Amino acid sequence: AEERSAKERVLEFFMDLHAVPMEMRLPQLRKPLYEQLLLQLVEVASYPADFETWAECYMDDADSFHRFREQFLAELFESAFLVLGTDYYKVIMSLFARFQDKAAATAWQAAEAVIFSLRTVAVLVKASLNLSSKGQAQAATAEANDVHQMLKILFTHVSGGVKQIGVTKDVFLSHHVVVEGVARLIGSYA
Repeated sequence: AEERSAKERVLEFFMDLHAVPMEMRLPQLRKPLYEQLLLQLVEVASYPADFETWAECYMDDADSFHRFREQFLAELFESAFLVLGTDYYKVIMSLFARFQDKAAATAWQAAEAVIFSLRTVAVLVKASLNLSSKGQAQAATAEANDVHQMLKILFTHVSGGVKQIGVTKDVFLSHHVVVEGVARLIGSYA
C-alpha cells in the first residue's frame, strides 16, 4: 500500500500534464514520453507477484488494488491513448511479442496487465472508429484501418489459446484472472 502511494504521487504528474495542451509542452513531454509511460503503466497495473487469490495475497488487498487500477490507472491509460493514438496499440502489441511463443514461461500477471491496458481504452477506440466510419478525413480512415488490423491480430492471438484448451503453457489460459480479463476485453470491444 505504501509503495502504491508513492507510485500514485509520481503518476499524478502525468494526470496533471494531460491538462496542458500538447502544443504548449516541451517536445520531451509529448509522444516519446507517453510511449515510455505506457510501458511503465502496464507494469504497475500487474497483479502482485504473490497473487493466487486475495485470501492468500500478503502484498496487497483486493479493494485498494482494484480501485487503483479501475480508477487511477484506467484514466492514465486513456490519457496515453489520447496522446499516442494508434501508436498506443503499437506499443502494446510490442509487449505481445513476449507471448508469441506459447511455450514460454511468461508470468500471467504481465499478460493480464496487457489485456487490462487494451480493455481500458475500448470506449475511446470504438468512438474513434465510429467517427472515421462517418466519412471523416482520409487520415482518420487510415487510422481506423490500422486499429482494425491490430484488433484482428490481438484477437487472433488471444483466441489462439482458446483452441488449445488443456495446454497449460498458454499464458492466456494460465490463470483464472487472465481468462476473465480476456472475456472482459472481448466484451468491451463487442
